[in-house]
Amino acid sequence: MHILGTALNSAMQSLLAPNKINFIPANPKVETEPGLAAVLKSANIIEIDDAWAGANRARIVQRWIAEVLNAS
Repeated sequence: MHILGTALNSAMQSLLAPNKINFIPANPKVETEPGLAAVLKSANIIEIDDAWAGANRARIVQRWIAEVLNAS
């Protein structure tokens, strides 16, 4: 099994939620961590233009680092 197959299996994804790694499981057999699930119910999900995001990737990543990772 390659790395992606391992990352997508239910056993691996089930290890992430208890360790507070906030992600939305791709595997339908894995439940989203309850705290994250509650946040997602009220989240405003928007569609992303993949071509635009790819063309602006460096700028987007730098903004993410500045505003999310370095937020106090």
